[in-house]
Amino acid sequence: MHFPTSEEEDLGRRFTVNRNYLQAVSGFITTEYGRREKLYAGLRTKLEAMPKYHRIQRGQADVAEVRRFLTLAWTSEIQLHLPAILGNPSMLAFANTWAPVHAYYAVYGTLQAWFAANGMSGVADDHTATLRTIAKQIEQRDLFPEPWNLLAVGCPMRKQRLHLNDHGKDCACPVEVLSVPIPFGSDPNFWPRLGTWLRSTREARLVAREDQWKRKEKKRRISSAERTRIAQTLAPTSLFDCFWRMRIKSNYGTIDPYLVNQISESDHEIFNRALCTVTRATVSLLELFVMRRIGRAEFGKISAEFINQDTHNLTAKTLQARLTAYSITV
Repeated sequence: MHFPTSEEEDLGRRFTVNRNYLQAVSGFITTEYGRREKLYAGLRTKLEAMPKYHRIQRGQADVAEVRRFLTLAWTSEIQLHLPAILGNPSMLAFANTWAPVHAYYAVYGTLQAWFAANGMSGVADDHTATLRTIAKQIEQRDLFPEPWNLLAVGCPMRKQRLHLNDHGKDCACPVEVLSVPIPFGSDPNFWPRLGTWLRSTREARLVAREDQWKRKEKKRRISSAERTRIAQTLAPTSLFDCFWRMRIKSNYGTIDPYLVNQISESDHEIFNRALCTVTRATVSLLELFVMRRIGRAEFGKISAEFINQDTHNLTAKTLQARLTAYSITV
């Protein structure tokens, strides 16, 4: 019998926290919009009831760039879904180490397609600029439904629990991040949990910037005024930043939390399934924006070109299912 070391227990807690965040967001999305393939039609219905969505007008778009980034997004999405497609739970511990990278690039590609559809190619040509640009749109355009609408601001290191677009929801009350979210139905801790995830993601970004300032200035401590300045210059933190943070941990941090022995296959399956759900919902949301901008015919043409390369029908439950929900035949 193997008893986990204190280090293994810490790594296990880190995995569990991320799993719980994803499970909570996935649960909210499926309760609000629908489960499995019904999710896409639910998102479409929600957007079509929002006046700001109908104000997205057809316009001049860099269609070649839209196509390039959608192809990146859909390819990354397929790679994210491969463990579920192959149906081999034993591989999930290893697949999950890189799954956040595939999830991020599926979302990043669709974000860039949305920017290109608005004639903004090259405006947000790095990850920081991309996150800043989408945060600005969320804040100013009131275009994103829940839960993508919520933003964290301020300086969490000073115990500030500040949010934008909370629509009266209490996102600031304490929540035990190791507590397991309710698997089905409405989770009373969802909004505090999402608020905590956004604030902790923001804090990690601010700490990294403060450390960079200390190295540059050759100082061990940061002044109160400088801390305030850094927090004020950081764009609001959105769910898209959470995708970015998970990807950074897999790319440049340690993957050890995914490989701890005491994490069961069922825990890995919950993590992977939740990540897939939140990713495909986010991709669908952005696709609907892109489609409003470039037109259904153009979006259908780009989609058909990609699906024609899918000789093994790997997009059946993702892109093809979304096209059905969008009433597009290819």
